Amino acid sequence: MRWLGLGLALLALPSTVLAGDSIAVDASGGGDFLTISEALATTPEDGTTVTVAAGTYNENIVLGGLAVNLVGAGREVVQVVGDGTGSVVSIGPAAGSQTHISGMEISGGDSRSTDGFGGCITVVQADPVLEELELTDCLAREGGGLSLRDSEATVRDLVIHDCEAHALAGQEGTDDGRGHGGAVYVSGGVADIRRLHAYSNLASGYGGGLSFWDVPGGSLEDTVISTSAAQWGGGVVTARRDLPWGCCCWPDSGVAVESVLDPQASQPEGLTGTTGE
Repeated sequence: MRWLGLGLALLALPSTVLAGDSIAVDASGGGDFLTISEALATTPEDGTTVTVAAGTYNENIVLGGLAVNLVGAGREVVQVVGDGTGSVVSIGPAAGSQTHISGMEISGGDSRSTDGFGGCITVVQADPVLEELELTDCLAREGGGLSLRDSEATVRDLVIHDCEAHALAGQEGTDDGRGHGGAVYVSGGVADIRRLHAYSNLASGYGGGLSFWDVPGGSLEDTVISTSAAQWGGGVVTARRDLPWGCCCWPDSGVAVESVLDPQASQPEGLTGTTGE
């Protein structure tokens, strides 16, 4: 019986993962791996699909430039909880649109003592698709929930709440202190954001909901921002850094805003879209 058990264990070990393969993660032991990080550590080829079963996964995930399809069973049943030592999910550089993350709740990140970006998810020089995610209970200096830097990300159907962007102690009100984008921070890239619901987020600087800086373009559509607060701009703030610090240049931002319900801010001149109660 001992030899039989050993044989079965050996057969259960996953083989080399090839492009287009699908591997399963299940915290209860019903898949190929117990954690998402273990699955990614197999260095799957670009195009691999990693499915994540219902459960709680206590880990930080680093995708790097790997183009994988990370599919959770649903944000109501899959919880990825960070350890509070950085971003929960890190993507890039070089991850393309084949990198697709969906169907999970992400929480417990705190990147303030590391690079300061994206408490729940940070994206750098990458073009991922982020869809049907819930981001909550995360802290950062820029982008309490999500930070997109020098990227062309596609964001669909995200719920972001109870996230905060805070300046470093003693640096409040300075550029170095940051504290922008309680829910989302976008800088130096083009983000296509649709059907975002952001509520109960805070920023010690600009944009309790969203903050766009140095962006050449982008879009924000069918979005609801509510009960969010910041020192400047409880809803959405867009600005260009080549202008004096603190100057919110709505008409020149390059971001197309449509159908945004923002009870915290009035409609600035030059933007297309709607705000109201």
